[in-house]
Amino acid sequence: MQIRGAANKAETVALCAVGDVMPNREEPAKFFDLCQEVLDTFDVRLCQLETNFSERTGRASGARVPTRAHPRNVQALTAGRFEVVTYASNHTMDCGPDVMADTIALLRSHGIHTVGAGENIAEARRPAILSQKGVRIAFLSYCSILPAWSWAEEARPGVAPLRVKTHYEMMESDQPGCPSRAFTYPHEDDLRALQEDIRAAKSRADVVVVSLHWGLHYVRAKLAGYQQVVAHAAIDAGADLIVGTHAHVLKGAEVYKGKVIFYSLGNFALDSNFRSWPHITPGQKELVETYDIAIDPEWAKGYPYGGDFRKTMAVKCMITRQGVERVSFLPATITRDARPRFLSRTEDAFRELVDYMKDVTAEANLNAQYRVEGAEVVVL
Repeated sequence: MQIRGAANKAETVALCAVGDVMPNREEPAKFFDLCQEVLDTFDVRLCQLETNFSERTGRASGARVPTRAHPRNVQALTAGRFEVVTYASNHTMDCGPDVMADTIALLRSHGIHTVGAGENIAEARRPAILSQKGVRIAFLSYCSILPAWSWAEEARPGVAPLRVKTHYEMMESDQPGCPSRAFTYPHEDDLRALQEDIRAAKSRADVVVVSLHWGLHYVRAKLAGYQQVVAHAAIDAGADLIVGTHAHVLKGAEVYKGKVIFYSLGNFALDSNFRSWPHITPGQKELVETYDIAIDPEWAKGYPYGGDFRKTMAVKCMITRQGVERVSFLPATITRDARPRFLSRTEDAFRELVDYMKDVTAEANLNAQYRVEGAEVVVL
């Protein structure tokens, strides 16, 4: 990890970034109770919102597993003191543009900055720029997991797109019906727009944080080919930290030109749509069967995912006016009732998560290394 400049403690901002958050419960204000003491130590907190907040009903055509929660669930984010929400995801338009607009309006009415979606492409691509202790941090958010009706255009609401082209080739050209390889490539115009946005944001801020909703969900370690291409292009344009979401499981990290890329932060606090197990929708059944997702029946009414899906983390990024000073993560676990809890170094689960990150990083041929320092794991 490259160290840029020196600054005294009064000029250092501690940023926390976590993965998918989806509150949908009767007492949302208690969602982060188990980790609030640690969250309170940060100056700025960022999460990915994996649902919509509205009392309107409805379902957009093509939404396989639509997500919507009562507006009271915004209390989870306010109680957790999240200042920034990335809202570019495959679920943003699940219930149509009016529900998306309701969600953005609700978040902003509670003082939460929302990036990655809007009433048109200009709003969806607009950064949020926060100033803390004289340090300016810009946030941008894009989505590659895009139902055809969900990306914003000049006169259409939606998310900031980073579209991807997929090409398949048979592994054995003389064997009809044999397994194929998938090759993925970022849409050139979208990638160019992302780089333009980063350069513009960097001209107004000391540090640019880019959130990308992308990659292969429910799959251990493996990355899609386009992900490194996009991540490197973003850093070449001036991004200082990249955080990935969507995969629902932690994936490896990379250091490129001294900047850290987290390819997936996994779930952080997620009230799953699978809580009705075994009575699930056809879309949910398709997901479970396609990815061989093991639903734990003893946990089904809370957080039904087992094994590695219970591992999570919070990225800790120390920022000065000169740039990113240090990047680490805080290992955490997800409890039976879907709430995150940070782990102490003495717990077996802490060591298991560190070993897991080393393994999935190596399996994806990424170069990040990790050093445990107290309750943190520094990315090298």
